[in-house]
Amino acid sequence: MKAIFLAGLLASPCVAARISEGPWDTWELTAETGYLKNVGSNTEIDYEIIPTILTLRSPVIFTLWEDKNGPERLVVRNRFSALFETIIAGPEDYYIGLSGAPSIEYWFTNETSAFFSIGGGFGWTNSAGGPEAKGDNREALGQDF
Repeated sequence: MKAIFLAGLLASPCVAARISEGPWDTWELTAETGYLKNVGSNTEIDYEIIPTILTLRSPVIFTLWEDKNGPERLVVRNRFSALFETIIAGPEDYYIGLSGAPSIEYWFTNETSAFFSIGGGFGWTNSAGGPEAKGDNREALGQDF
């Protein structure tokens, strides 16, 4: 049993030392945040929101096209995101959600990319809370899920 453990321990650097072809072939974890304020007339509620998004992107699932003379390629990867929104002004206080989507990415020679992604998910909010939840507005927002 000790010999198997030792062999596994010695082999682990070989597995960890796998050379990646490029940024499209690695796991990627990103965190993004910002500030949103309602502009326009799509709602009478003057929302102010601080979104925070944590996204995990997988290595290439499959390659749709690859340039034989260079590193340009069109690949498909997966994206999974956790969404956390603090609602500063509005009838809710928070939103928490999960989403997932395939990501079709075109990688250029200089290792920058353009991508397209469409997916779905679900989330929770407290639809009857917040500082602007007064009178009829409190019930008009619907359900929490």
